[in-house]
Amino acid sequence: MSADETATTYESQLRDLLAQRMDAGRALAERAEQVAAARAQLDAAERAYAATFSEALAAGWTEAELRKVFKSLGVAVPTRPRRSKSTGVKAQPPVPKPPVVSALARMHDDTEVIQVVSA
Repeated sequence: MSADETATTYESQLRDLLAQRMDAGRALAERAEQVAAARAQLDAAERAYAATFSEALAAGWTEAELRKVFKSLGVAVPTRPRRSKSTGVKAQPPVPKPPVVSALARMHDDTEVIQVVSA
């Protein structure tokens, strides 16, 4: 077998492996698109449910009555989004102080000795 035939054989095997990986990646991308579409559809349905719930309250139903009647659906009573009390900026951990370094200019065998003192 010549070197070109060996290289071609290896290249063919590598392409087969790459094709299998690409197929798996393509399938994963398709599932990710389905999940994103389902989430968008769920968000729209939840907004419509919240609006209809508000309309039912405006029509004279109480929240307690609606909870009692619809508790078997397994759908929570919609609530208003609450504001976060934080400023949105997370506290940063304190930065440790660097150690104080004092150089002792003691020359011993042509080497400089450095003493590290923690503050």
